[in-house]
Amino acid sequence: MLAKLKSILLVKILIAIVSVFSILILIIWLVLPGQLKSYIEKNDKSWINREVSIDKISINPFTLNVNINDVTVKEPNTVDNFIAFDNLTINFDFWALLQSKINTQEITITNLFGSVIQNGNQFNFSDILSRGKEKSTEEKTQNNVNEPSDPFVFNLCNITILKSSLQYVDTQLGSKIILDSIKIKDQVFKSTDIVFDADLELHQPDGGWIKGVVTYHLKNSNYTIKTQVETWKLSPFKDYVTSVIRLSEFDGALNADIELAGNTSKNTIKSSGQITVSDFKLIDPEKKPLVTVGKFFVDITKVDSQANIYDFKDILVDNSKIAFEYLPNGDNFTKWLMNTNTTSQVSSEKENTTSDYYVSPFEMLSIYIYDMTKEYIFKSYTAEKIAFTNFNLKFYDYTLEDPFHMDLDNIAIKAENIKPNNQFAKFNIHGKMNSTALIDGDISVSRQGVENMEIDVSVKGLFLNRFSPYGREYTAHRFMEGISSFSNKSVIKDSYLTSTNTLHIENIKLSKKNKTRSGSSLPMRLAVALMKDSKGNIDLEIPIEGPINDPKYKFGKVVWQVVKNLFTKMITSPIKSLSNMFKIDEKDLKNIYFDNGQIGLSPLQKKPLNTMVKVLNKKPTLKITLNHLYNTEYEFDAIALKSAKLSYLKQSNLTLDENIPLGKQAFDLPTSDPGFLAYLKKTTINYDETISVPENARRLIGAEVLKEKLKNIKLKQKELVKNYLITEKGIPENRFTIKDGATTEAALNQTRPKFEVTFGVVE
Repeated sequence: MLAKLKSILLVKILIAIVSVFSILILIIWLVLPGQLKSYIEKNDKSWINREVSIDKISINPFTLNVNINDVTVKEPNTVDNFIAFDNLTINFDFWALLQSKINTQEITITNLFGSVIQNGNQFNFSDILSRGKEKSTEEKTQNNVNEPSDPFVFNLCNITILKSSLQYVDTQLGSKIILDSIKIKDQVFKSTDIVFDADLELHQPDGGWIKGVVTYHLKNSNYTIKTQVETWKLSPFKDYVTSVIRLSEFDGALNADIELAGNTSKNTIKSSGQITVSDFKLIDPEKKPLVTVGKFFVDITKVDSQANIYDFKDILVDNSKIAFEYLPNGDNFTKWLMNTNTTSQVSSEKENTTSDYYVSPFEMLSIYIYDMTKEYIFKSYTAEKIAFTNFNLKFYDYTLEDPFHMDLDNIAIKAENIKPNNQFAKFNIHGKMNSTALIDGDISVSRQGVENMEIDVSVKGLFLNRFSPYGREYTAHRFMEGISSFSNKSVIKDSYLTSTNTLHIENIKLSKKNKTRSGSSLPMRLAVALMKDSKGNIDLEIPIEGPINDPKYKFGKVVWQVVKNLFTKMITSPIKSLSNMFKIDEKDLKNIYFDNGQIGLSPLQKKPLNTMVKVLNKKPTLKITLNHLYNTEYEFDAIALKSAKLSYLKQSNLTLDENIPLGKQAFDLPTSDPGFLAYLKKTTINYDETISVPENARRLIGAEVLKEKLKNIKLKQKELVKNYLITEKGIPENRFTIKDGATTEAALNQTRPKFEVTFGVVE
């Protein structure tokens, strides 16, 4: 009887267990998905401030397979999707859940869509990160009070993201970049793992793709990327380029097989592999090509920025073309540059707030490359070969009355076996100029960069008539015939050029005198006759020097200015005869110098004036032209400093010498005088320590006052010279002419004002 009762009790218990289990299964199968869906959609805004909608959640109670279908997460207060996916499948391990562990056999997301929107230094997920930081802070506070919890244990297998896409939008630039057919796969990721690795595949809508393996060390932040890139189009990144320079077209294709390694918290990188960019184009808004490159290839043996190693096998550029135009207000590159003042200011702010500032991945990459290369790459690279083949440069000068065009074509530039112990990388260059002249020579570039170079280049067989626009501009005569050869030996040291140029001209013929807008001209026929040797050839030595980093310094214009000066020297050779004839200093027949801001005549001016008077008295058919040259900027600096020093001396407690004019004492006062500098800083309303002392003095005196003072000084200097010649020396007014030459190019090279003297014939 007792045994029968026990059997009945056991059956009832089993029935109860089965009933409870069945109810649990029904709850998991029928009730829990709906409740979970409702709970998420009810609390979505309080969690992430976004509306979440889920079409269906299904749970298989026997396999613990979870399926979530048609999920969308909207942007706040809009109908735009932030994140969306068609299906999320998670296959849980039941027995692991009973042990408070999460084990999955599969996690698959299909047709995932993500939208990243950047507006300045904010992203569309910035608010979520802020909430996460606040929550993390609260948890840390609680952990300081409570006992530490057991570590979270998980084992996630077969993590896969399939057929997914991502759009990146920069609202300030108005750009949108889309990646599709994204595939990410990770076989196993455990809570005990310290390294995360995944296979990654990205595609562009028009066909380019990237495939690779990414490995990331969770503790030390080291990473490696092994990747292949095929036909990755550059055109989607046009908006990032056009934020700096306006373009109608930016294109090219990137191919690579490369391995990268580095650390996300350090500015270091290691790399090896090959990179190719083909069909690269920069086309300006007028549809004119600025730069095109058929192929750019880099074979990287080893790059290690931390060890300061930059080893390349080959760096090759083929079929590249550059069009450069001098324009009346700049050139065809700077013409299209965007205003960078704001950009510079923002960059400066970013440097001070790096931890709080978001940048786009493309901006981050450019900053990263710049920071790595600015200190090292020019100083420590090696290469077996660097070569430019089929290089073409089209040069136009539209600043002249007649446009000038020069074409360098079929240029080949090559350097081999570049090693760290070589101070210079030597490049051999050869090709053609204007299809006829031959170019040959060597260019050695210092590891310090192009600020230090040595050049030894020659051009032979150049038809001189191609330079007629310069001939007309600077001499008022066109070159009709002539063949020239030219050699250039130059040294650039610390951005300062010292150059020796040799010009050999055969069979030169000139046109008649032409009108020029500048009005400048030379009696070139006489000059050529004086310069020709017995064979009818002309040989010139043209020394050139100046700072190459000065935007006002243009080598071509300087060369022609020097040529003009050489012609002028030849034409004015009668000065030598006059100086020898009258046993006078030749310098006294050329210039009358004044000090900056000078308003009186001193022996420095009277000596050359007396010499010229002597010549005019002896040669009654001669007349002189006094060309008043001065650099306005130097004059403004001198006037501002003198005025500021006078104001300082008048209000200071210094003991002044009554026998010396106050103006002389102000002139002799050192600009670095501490008292004067303190006075300038105190009295200048908009004083700026980052600019020069003369510039601050200008601010103190004021632009209008300076203009008026300079105007008076110029008039006074002319009156002094005129009155001295007429009143004191009795020279008739028709024997001399005073001209204002401050707007001429020669005036820009003056550090102090002068009257440049030329001799002519009385009409």
